[in-house]
Parts: sequence; C-alpha cells; structure tokens
Amino acid sequence: MQFKHSFKVWLLTLLLFVVTGILVGACLNAVFAIADYYPNLPKAHNPTDLFLYPLGFWLDYGFACLQWRCEAGHQ
Repeated sequence: MQFKHSFKVWLLTLLLFVVTGILVGACLNAVFAIADYYPNLPKAHNPTDLFLYPLGFWLDYGFACLQWRCEAGHQ
C-alpha cells in the first residue's frame, strides 16, 4: 500500500519536472532567439523580461519542490 502512495508521489514529481523542463526550455529558447535575431532592440521594446520572470519562477518552484521531496523522504 505504501508503494502505491510513494509511486503516485514520484509520478507527480516526475510530471512536475517534465512540465518545468518544457517551460524552462521554451523560455531559454525565446531569450536566446531574441538576443540572436534582434541584437539592437532597445530596452523599452525588448520582451526578454517577459521570458526571464517565468524562468526564475519555475526554477525556484522546481528547487522548492525538490527540497520538499527530499525532506519528505527522510521522515
């Protein structure tokens, strides 16, 4: 019974990391594409921050969930 509970937690954790990886990859792809294709874009018209803020959020969220998962495993 405990394995099924643990399996569900690991499956949801894996899903979280897959979604986080996709979003981080999309944000990094957008940031580097903007930097490569529009190097002279003024700061006022540069949408890079639009992709950097979610990137920071998802990385922080992923590390927080990983820390929570590691702490839950030691109980």
